[in-house]
Amino acid sequence: MSKTITIWGNPNSGKTSFSVKLAKELSKDKNVILVFTDIFTPPLDLVLPFENNYDKSLGKILEIPILTQEDILKELIISKKNNNLAYLGFKQGENYTSYAKYNTDRANDLMLTS
Repeated sequence: MSKTITIWGNPNSGKTSFSVKLAKELSKDKNVILVFTDIFTPPLDLVLPFENNYDKSLGKILEIPILTQEDILKELIISKKNNNLAYLGFKQGENYTSYAKYNTDRANDLMLTS
């Protein structure tokens, strides 16, 4: 059974650090996808500093008209140290104008399909 854990808080409150530590711990027993939704300061380059040559982005997924699980799997960045842990988020330099606009329904599709 899939579960979703959502973390939010004030800027610089430790959300990213906590999320990464929690995901690493949970991925010892099961597959975990860590989704970063911040488009203003995307943390992927901070979390994966040596893997920044990827061409994958949450934005690509959110603009797909009919989302499939295969579409999501293609955009995941699998951890080099842990095959049970994958990352998904916006790339550095992307912003709200980089992709087509999406709405709450598209975000819900992402969560239900993954």
